[in-house]
Amino acid sequence: SYRVDEEKYRFTVEFKYMDSTKTTFSSKSFVTVENFEGKWLVSTLEQIEVQGKITQLIFADDGNAKKIFVQGESGVFSGYEQANVIITEETKIYKGYTDEELAVDALQKGVPVEVVLTDDPRIMVYPVTAEAKIIRVFAP
Repeated sequence: SYRVDEEKYRFTVEFKYMDSTKTTFSSKSFVTVENFEGKWLVSTLEQIEVQGKITQLIFADDGNAKKIFVQGESGVFSGYEQANVIITEETKIYKGYTDEELAVDALQKGVPVEVVLTDDPRIMVYPVTAEAKIIRVFAP
Protein backbone atom coordinates (compact mmCIF):
# COMPACT_ATOMS: atom_id res chain seq x y z
CA SER A 1 0.00 0.00 0.00
CA TYR A 2 1.00 3.60 -0.45
CA ARG A 3 -0.24 6.59 1.50
CA VAL A 4 -0.93 9.41 -0.92
CA ASP A 5 -1.96 11.84 1.82
CA GLU A 6 -3.98 11.93 5.08
CA GLU A 7 -7.24 11.35 3.23
CA LYS A 8 -6.12 9.02 0.43
CA TYR A 9 -4.47 5.59 0.22
CA ARG A 10 -3.56 3.46 -2.79
CA PHE A 11 -3.32 -0.32 -2.58
CA THR A 12 -1.98 -2.81 -5.07
CA VAL A 13 -4.27 -5.82 -4.99
CA GLU A 14 -3.49 -9.12 -6.66
CA PHE A 15 -6.47 -11.33 -7.42
CA LYS A 16 -5.69 -15.06 -7.73
CA TYR A 17 -8.05 -17.35 -9.59
CA MET A 18 -8.32 -21.11 -10.12
CA ASP A 19 -10.63 -22.75 -12.63
CA SER A 20 -12.22 -26.20 -12.48
CA THR A 21 -9.09 -27.74 -14.06
CA LYS A 22 -7.00 -26.26 -11.24
CA THR A 23 -5.27 -23.88 -13.67
CA THR A 24 -4.35 -20.74 -11.78
CA PHE A 25 -3.83 -17.17 -12.93
CA SER A 26 -3.77 -13.75 -11.35
CA SER A 27 -4.59 -10.15 -12.15
CA LYS A 28 -3.35 -6.99 -10.52
CA SER A 29 -5.26 -3.78 -9.79
CA PHE A 30 -4.74 -0.45 -8.07
CA VAL A 31 -7.45 0.37 -5.56
CA THR A 32 -7.56 3.96 -4.32
CA VAL A 33 -9.64 4.79 -1.25
CA GLU A 34 -10.47 8.27 0.02
CA ASN A 35 -11.97 9.56 3.23
CA PHE A 36 -15.27 11.26 2.48
CA GLU A 37 -17.07 12.72 5.49
CA GLY A 38 -15.55 10.13 7.82
CA LYS A 39 -16.22 7.16 5.53
CA TRP A 40 -13.57 5.40 3.45
CA LEU A 41 -14.80 4.95 -0.11
CA VAL A 42 -13.22 3.31 -3.14
CA SER A 43 -12.57 6.19 -5.54
CA THR A 44 -10.80 4.31 -8.34
CA LEU A 45 -10.10 0.76 -9.44
CA GLU A 46 -7.49 0.49 -12.20
CA GLN A 47 -6.69 -2.89 -13.72
CA ILE A 48 -3.07 -3.35 -14.74
CA GLU A 49 -3.01 -5.02 -18.15
CA VAL A 50 0.65 -4.68 -19.09
CA GLN A 51 3.61 -5.20 -16.76
CA GLY A 52 7.26 -5.46 -17.78
CA LYS A 53 10.23 -3.51 -19.09
CA ILE A 54 10.33 -1.06 -21.96
CA THR A 55 12.33 -2.71 -24.75
CA GLN A 56 11.68 -0.22 -27.55
CA LEU A 57 10.64 3.41 -27.96
CA ILE A 58 9.18 4.92 -31.13
CA PHE A 59 9.43 8.69 -31.35
CA ALA A 60 7.20 11.36 -32.91
CA ASP A 61 8.58 14.20 -35.02
CA ASP A 62 8.80 16.43 -31.91
CA GLY A 63 11.21 13.96 -30.26
CA ASN A 64 8.76 12.67 -27.66
CA ALA A 65 7.97 8.98 -27.36
CA LYS A 66 4.68 8.16 -29.07
CA LYS A 67 4.78 4.40 -28.54
CA ILE A 68 6.64 1.98 -26.30
CA PHE A 69 7.00 -1.77 -26.55
CA VAL A 70 6.72 -3.51 -23.18
CA GLN A 71 7.98 -7.06 -22.61
CA GLY A 72 6.97 -8.96 -19.48
CA GLU A 73 7.98 -12.30 -18.05
CA SER A 74 6.12 -15.33 -19.35
CA GLY A 75 3.64 -16.86 -16.91
CA VAL A 76 4.23 -14.31 -14.14
CA PHE A 77 1.28 -12.04 -14.86
CA SER A 78 -2.16 -12.67 -16.38
CA GLY A 79 -2.16 -9.50 -18.49
CA TYR A 80 -0.44 -9.12 -21.82
CA GLU A 81 3.14 -10.48 -21.88
CA GLN A 82 3.99 -8.13 -24.74
CA ALA A 83 2.27 -4.95 -25.85
CA ASN A 84 2.68 -1.97 -28.14
CA VAL A 85 1.56 0.87 -25.86
CA ILE A 86 0.45 4.07 -27.59
CA ILE A 87 1.09 7.31 -25.69
CA THR A 88 -1.41 10.12 -26.27
CA GLU A 89 -1.82 13.59 -24.80
CA GLU A 90 -4.37 12.08 -22.38
CA THR A 91 -1.92 9.44 -21.09
CA LYS A 92 -0.86 10.07 -17.49
CA ILE A 93 2.67 9.02 -16.51
CA TYR A 94 3.31 8.62 -12.77
CA LYS A 95 6.31 7.85 -10.60
CA GLY A 96 5.58 4.41 -9.14
CA TYR A 97 2.43 4.26 -7.04
CA THR A 98 2.41 8.00 -6.33
CA ASP A 99 0.37 10.77 -7.96
CA GLU A 100 3.60 12.54 -8.98
CA GLU A 101 3.33 13.12 -12.71
CA LEU A 102 6.39 12.55 -14.89
CA ALA A 103 7.28 13.85 -18.33
CA VAL A 104 7.23 11.47 -21.28
CA ASP A 105 11.06 11.46 -21.25
CA ALA A 106 10.89 9.30 -18.08
CA LEU A 107 10.09 6.44 -20.45
CA GLN A 108 13.47 4.89 -21.21
CA LYS A 109 14.60 1.55 -22.54
CA GLY A 110 14.97 -0.99 -19.71
CA VAL A 111 12.71 0.84 -17.26
CA PRO A 112 10.02 -1.30 -15.58
CA VAL A 113 6.44 -0.09 -16.04
CA GLU A 114 2.87 -1.07 -15.24
CA VAL A 115 0.20 0.07 -17.68
CA VAL A 116 -3.53 0.65 -17.43
CA LEU A 117 -5.02 0.69 -20.94
CA THR A 118 -7.96 2.77 -22.11
CA ASP A 119 -11.31 1.22 -22.96
CA ASP A 120 -10.83 2.30 -26.59
CA PRO A 121 -10.66 -0.36 -29.32
CA ARG A 122 -7.46 -2.39 -29.51
CA ILE A 123 -5.60 -4.07 -32.31
CA MET A 124 -5.79 -7.65 -31.09
CA VAL A 125 -3.15 -9.26 -33.29
CA TYR A 126 -0.23 -10.52 -31.22
CA PRO A 127 1.19 -8.49 -29.59
CA VAL A 128 -1.73 -6.26 -28.71
CA THR A 129 -1.60 -2.55 -29.61
CA ALA A 130 -3.60 -0.19 -27.40
CA GLU A 131 -3.64 3.33 -25.95
CA ALA A 132 -2.36 3.86 -22.41
CA LYS A 133 -4.54 5.58 -19.85
CA ILE A 134 -1.91 5.40 -17.08
CA ILE A 135 1.75 4.38 -17.11
CA ARG A 136 3.46 3.86 -13.76
CA VAL A 137 7.25 4.11 -14.05
CA PHE A 138 9.55 2.38 -11.57
CA ALA A 139 13.25 3.10 -11.13
CA PRO A 140 15.35 0.41 -12.85
